[in-house]
Amino acid sequence: MSSDIDLILAEDSRRMTALQSLWHDYNPITGRGSLIERVSVATPFEPEEVRLPATMIADPDWEKLTDSFGYNQLRFRHDFEYWCEKCVRIRHKITGRIVPFTLNAPQRRVLAIMENMRLNNKPIRLIMLKARQWGGSTLVQMYFAWIQIIHLTNWNSLICAHVNSSAANIRDMYYDMLASYPADMQSGDKPLALKPCRDSRGKHELVGRGCRIALGTSNSPDALRGLDCSMAHLTEVAFWLNTPRRKSADFLRTITSTVPYSPMTAVVIESTANGMGNYFHSEWKKARDGQSAYTGVFVPWYEIDIYRQPFESSLERINLASTLSDYEKMLWNKGVSLEQINWYRTSSKNYADPSGIKAEFPTDDIEAFVNTGFGVFAPEHLDTLAASCTDPDFVGEIEGKALTGHDAIRNVEFKADSTGRLKIWQMPSPERNRYVVSVDIGGRSLKSDWSVICVFDRYPASGPFPEVVAQWRGHADHDIIGWKAAAIARFYSDALLIIESNTLESGGNCDPSLYILGELRRAYANLYVRTTIDKLHPTLDTRPGFHTNRRTKQAAVTNLIASVRDGLYIERDKHAIEEMAVFQQTPSGGYSAAQGHHDDIVMTRAIGLYVISQLPPTRFSSLSEIPLTSPTW
Repeated sequence: MSSDIDLILAEDSRRMTALQSLWHDYNPITGRGSLIERVSVATPFEPEEVRLPATMIADPDWEKLTDSFGYNQLRFRHDFEYWCEKCVRIRHKITGRIVPFTLNAPQRRVLAIMENMRLNNKPIRLIMLKARQWGGSTLVQMYFAWIQIIHLTNWNSLICAHVNSSAANIRDMYYDMLASYPADMQSGDKPLALKPCRDSRGKHELVGRGCRIALGTSNSPDALRGLDCSMAHLTEVAFWLNTPRRKSADFLRTITSTVPYSPMTAVVIESTANGMGNYFHSEWKKARDGQSAYTGVFVPWYEIDIYRQPFESSLERINLASTLSDYEKMLWNKGVSLEQINWYRTSSKNYADPSGIKAEFPTDDIEAFVNTGFGVFAPEHLDTLAASCTDPDFVGEIEGKALTGHDAIRNVEFKADSTGRLKIWQMPSPERNRYVVSVDIGGRSLKSDWSVICVFDRYPASGPFPEVVAQWRGHADHDIIGWKAAAIARFYSDALLIIESNTLESGGNCDPSLYILGELRRAYANLYVRTTIDKLHPTLDTRPGFHTNRRTKQAAVTNLIASVRDGLYIERDKHAIEEMAVFQQTPSGGYSAAQGHHDDIVMTRAIGLYVISQLPPTRFSSLSEIPLTSPTW
């Protein structure tokens, strides 16, 4: 045990050295610690060798420099960090003193993303999920000011928040910055200043540059009609007003559509999390998953240098290292130092339950949203479930000899394809009766419910609980979904195939969808069938498919809640966590996704785990041991 502690302490010393370098070995004057591409040069305008932006050295004006004023003006044009240090003064969050705006580590990381877009002539589009107190709004507003003061004239911007005070606070940063802007660093004929526009309420003009800065809130969208702006800073979007007649999503789209999609334009949407299911959460997910014009940026609490607590003695440090909780071990495995974990442990004592600190100081984006939401599943249970979610090992499709019909389940094989809909975390074992495939059939169109096919391993190597090992999610005709599910079940060693049959049975006995279930029953022996009572005759009947009604849905969802709470299954797909976070109990006692969201993944878990809980524990070792007739489970 002591050797393990020694290894932890040695690794912690290495981490602290690296963090100290990241946080404090930064000098915007010399260029040390910057993430922007730079070149080391000796220049008569600096007392020592400096690292200047590569674009500055490539600028034709570089060879024409004759004095320090020209040097500063050229460097301001290419070096935002240098401009901030020389020209921008802000109020320090802790000391309250007016100090140069020296970028911290998260700000430098986000700046590098924006500069990469700008320098590649791409529109700047960013969506930021914020933790507390790292200065994201300050960075964005000063970056916009840099473009308006140094780069472009007649380049209008907008600041829009959820309430007037927040928007005004951001605008006041601009006022304060200009009030302390060094006179000897200005190049225009008139001193830089911000003054109210006489012809327009809520707008201010940057004197000498022809730029206007408009101020607005989600409570007063009419004030922003007819807006002409090239940059928009939209802050605390998750808290924007939503009413039945006025949707924040519509207001946001109106604003963002007024900003041209061209170089040097910018739209930055930023917010702390405020639950799941709202516009900000939806837009964040799209950006995170690469399905948006926006780049998603999340800053976890441990990137911020103020969130650490030094130890009073080496014994205290050793004690922490030897008593790490499971959550603290997860933080350690992420690269968090012991001083940071010490701060987290101490701060946690100020919250009644773990979700409180996770909402204020999230470690990852899922944690940020889950711990500010409301729903059927407790946030701390979803946190635990999310810990096992990972990217799939394989992506592609399962294909047979045909797309539909009996040949669809003959000679099935996996074909890797980065655009495929099937995600696989574990390839099948030849052991029979090990896998269960749960299917929720959705709609055909892209705007309808998803169809989801989930594969469970009843006896995973990871432990005694069922584990999600594969999932297909997409849209297709019902017959294609049915045969695709059967092909996946065949691939997974003739798994028990459970098809939620409501969609297929909704048209009555004459609906052609029922033909699909009949064909599958004839083609695939290990299909789940349920026992029903014929109302006209006192006999039992069996029908293929799991029929979801009030009674069976209540049983399945209740079992899923217990499984999540007690850690009785292993999840792999992060989208399952997101769906569970917006899964709610209705006033009538039923269950459904929050408005505008889906529960297709949730229902495959609910149905699959419920059926698994009812199965006998028998493990067959070969295909010959599986009953040849269609079983009644």
